[in-house]
Amino acid sequence: MRSFRPAIICLFVALAGSALAQEITWDAVKSEPEPEKQSQIALELAQAGVDGVVEAYRQGLPEQARAMLARIVEAVELSVTALEATGKNARSRPKHFKRAEIATHKLARSLRSAQRQLIYDEREDLEPVIKRIEAINGEILSEIMQTRR
Repeated sequence: MRSFRPAIICLFVALAGSALAQEITWDAVKSEPEPEKQSQIALELAQAGVDGVVEAYRQGLPEQARAMLARIVEAVELSVTALEATGKNARSRPKHFKRAEIATHKLARSLRSAQRQLIYDEREDLEPVIKRIEAINGEILSEIMQTRR
């Protein structure tokens, strides 16, 4: 058992290094040719931005935090646009639409949690962003649950 420990540690370090190397950038989202994958990457980028927003407020950089919030909304809207560009019906082929619905729900919850970590004056900046993401989530869910015609 002891002989496997160094191998396991090396594997863990290699996996952690590759995860850091795969940090998502806005350029990577924009350059993705597949709409489904572009949607997924955009939502991952939005989720990753939540921690940055809280950190920016803690460091006393509200302008930077507001810019990050705008980028989060832009990423979510890009995700929806990419899904619409597929031309697929959300009801008959819901796989990627459902993933987006789950991701936007999770993102809204993360933003609500982040909102509770901020001081009272800063909380109001997150409210329109949360409402917009919840509205997008509702739109995606409506598309998935629409009745057949």
